[in-house]
Amino acid sequence: MARILVIDDEPSVRELLCVMLIQGRYDVVAAADGKAGMRC
Repeated sequence: MARILVIDDEPSVRELLCVMLIQGRYDVVAAADGKAGMRC
């Protein structure tokens, strides 16, 4: 399964992207900014 990192500072956009990708059977990791994304 592919893992996708979603980085967006807008919580509603981040959540929507995560929901859509999870429904597409992707493994999703989310972060609020680039710094947090680098720690994932």
